[in-house]
Amino acid sequence: MSGVTTIVTGPRTRAGAAVVERALANGDSVHVLARHADDHAALSGGDVTVLRVDQDVDLLGAGDGPVRLVVCALGPVHPDAAHADAELESAHVRRDLGAIERLLVATSGRPVGVVLVSSVIALAPGPDRRHYGGWKCLVEQRLASVVARTSPRATFSVVYPGRLVDGPARRRVPGLHTTYRGLAAAVDILGRSSRTRISGIDARLWLVMHGARLLLTTVRPPRASTPDPSLELHLSADDRNSHP
Repeated sequence: MSGVTTIVTGPRTRAGAAVVERALANGDSVHVLARHADDHAALSGGDVTVLRVDQDVDLLGAGDGPVRLVVCALGPVHPDAAHADAELESAHVRRDLGAIERLLVATSGRPVGVVLVSSVIALAPGPDRRHYGGWKCLVEQRLASVVARTSPRATFSVVYPGRLVDGPARRRVPGLHTTYRGLAAAVDILGRSSRTRISGIDARLWLVMHGARLLLTTVRPPRASTPDPSLELHLSADDRNSHP
């Protein structure tokens, strides 16, 4: 065993499954967070320890080895989820952040590295991706706040992949997209430091393209616009009181 404890939220996403696979191959002690009964049933019986989102996780404090907490699902998972119930999404985010906070409390005193798997869309959302990009930015800020408040010595890193693919294809440009295995490898490295990483040539091209679009809009007369109502935060009373 490596002495490392890896905890994965969103283990049933393809990104989460790749992180779990790599952690097991490394010899880590792997714990996965089940957000509901279907998660628990699907994840039980394997080589990982399944934790319920509402479970007391004090046993994670045992040992003194490093902890890597990899957040693969927080907020909308798919870019086309533009018409989802914003209040329900907010409730799920608050629930998951609460579970992550309990995990950080349970592992206090150990070296902790938190890695958020985000999306390059968070850095430069197009007009048709404002809902998804806005949520990605919001959950990153909220997660960073939870980590800083709960585990001040923990490192916090973010990876921004472009399109995620299974593996190399005959007609695919090498390195154009990020493979799930490549993402898991990047997460493995980021779990030891506080930094961000843009993953994939396509992600860099996306930023160049949207940077050029932004530059063009700055030299044109502004047009009247209204905020996208789907991006209202729907925070609880406690959340509103904690922000200026």
